Amino acid sequence: MRGRRAKLCLKRDSAGARAQFLRVAELVAGATGVPIGEILAPGRRGRDWSQARCFARRATFYLTVTHFDVPASRLARVVDRPRARISHAVQLVELERDKADIDGFLARLEAML
Repeated sequence: MRGRRAKLCLKRDSAGARAQFLRVAELVAGATGVPIGEILAPGRRGRDWSQARCFARRATFYLTVTHFDVPASRLARVVDRPRARISHAVQLVELERDKADIDGFLARLEAML
């Protein structure tokens, strides 16, 4: 029974993380003008990815991890990406927050969540 409870708990946590990720993705898509489908797209291979699209995806990962306290490993399972990729995206956005315009943009998004 203990194993079954753990699995049910993981599914519930993953569902919550997915809902939070989708909420952030919709907000970022609206704020950046990047279609939500591009943020949710499975990967970069074979696509022409602009800086705006890459930033929108990284910002979505960053806000989901930092604002909602979703562990990078759980978010990685939800979006089917390696945990290291999520962690790297969060680090990149943290470094970009040194720029006043990026920091202001992210602060406005955080206030809307």
